Amino acid sequence: MFSLFYDPIINYYEDMIKYTQDEDLPEFSEIYLRVAFLKVFGKDYAIKPDVLQLYRKLLVLYYCQQYPSISNVFPIMERCFSLNNITNIIAQESDLKDQWEKFMQSEISNNMNEKTQKWFKSISQFDNTNKKRKI
Repeated sequence: MFSLFYDPIINYYEDMIKYTQDEDLPEFSEIYLRVAFLKVFGKDYAIKPDVLQLYRKLLVLYYCQQYPSISNVFPIMERCFSLNNITNIIAQESDLKDQWEKFMQSEISNNMNEKTQKWFKSISQFDNTNKKRKI
């Protein structure tokens, strides 16, 4: 497994957020994620809607790693998910990470640029510390 903290798409995504100073994240669900995907996979990469949706769910998990409470995560992700959806996503954490890893492994040889391929292959295993989250 991989660490969401070291995912190249999250790195580009965070850089864009810092650049725009947009704390409310009104367009992350499409524009920021699409640009981040294109930086990782290249300009000719066709991003499928189901892959974007899976990544949005992974962003929920990413923010849950950064913040101790779901009540901190909900305002960030409420444009895409209800509080109930976020709770369900957290319950599916392992399955979602497996789906993403399978997707990334299948895309590495086909679409990622060489630098990103090397970087992705070198990242550390996912830290499975189960932190209790407050609702």
